[in-house]
Amino acid sequence: MKHLNQDTKSILLASDFSQTSQRAFDAAVRLARALDAKLHILHVNEEDAIFEGHDSKEIAHFLENIAGSRSEWMKRYEANAREAGVAAEAILRDGKPAEGILLEAERVDAGVIVIGTQGLHGLGNMLPGSVARKVLRSSKRPVMVVSRMAGVAPSSNEGSFDNIVYPTDFSDESRAGLKVCELVGKKSKAKVTLVHILRMPRVLPALPGEPLIAIPNKAVGHLMGRLEAQMVDFRSDLGEERISSEVGVHSDPAEGIAEMSAHAGVDLIVMPRHSSHGMGAYFFGSTTERVARIAPVPVLVFSPLSG
Repeated sequence: MKHLNQDTKSILLASDFSQTSQRAFDAAVRLARALDAKLHILHVNEEDAIFEGHDSKEIAHFLENIAGSRSEWMKRYEANAREAGVAAEAILRDGKPAEGILLEAERVDAGVIVIGTQGLHGLGNMLPGSVARKVLRSSKRPVMVVSRMAGVAPSSNEGSFDNIVYPTDFSDESRAGLKVCELVGKKSKAKVTLVHILRMPRVLPALPGEPLIAIPNKAVGHLMGRLEAQMVDFRSDLGEERISSEVGVHSDPAEGIAEMSAHAGVDLIVMPRHSSHGMGAYFFGSTTERVARIAPVPVLVFSPLSG
């Protein structure tokens, strides 16, 4: 892949100083540690533009205090990253956050953009997570999303990621993305599990007045057997001993992936975004985006066929 590969030497963390941003910082440090990459810590200031033309003393005092606090936060982030063994640079920019993040990612040639979601509190971001959503949908570079519910080991702890899950629907995009997952797994020295969630309700709707129809276990077992055989073929090109596979059943693939990750002690989900058609398809904007929003761990999203 063009951006995330063996030569990746730059990670961009977008921060708004929220609690979610602290989790994103921890995840970014762990990823930079695995890739031996420099961490660029970015904050995009939009308050000056919002209050441009307002000359009241109260607003001027507010902006002055914000600028001082912002500078202290950035110095602290930079120092903490270096104490954790990662080269780091703090960057302050003015403008619209989503646009600024994408521009800075180009400037530093970021292999991954790391961003927290549902924690953004800038005055222009009245819809929680709106900046993260814009970045996720617009970026051609991989994006690691850290939700407000995601658990991340503190950056001060040694190591990177230990247990990675790669959800697949067996599409061309998913197969192409295997190399990215394998790379992250090798760099992190992590166990990798390939997962397919069979989307299937437990019961089928019936005519009014009639009882719901339960799906026979035999039918489910037959489908699971076919998928398990397909999974063996899917991972046949991967020689890593630390890579295993699993097939599950859930009425909602996103919830199935999130629940499995919570129960299995997973600390990172690596997931390609694409539009594929079929029973198990992970449509970007639905399953992939929902996983990023509800996952109990960081989610690394990328477009394997777009360079």
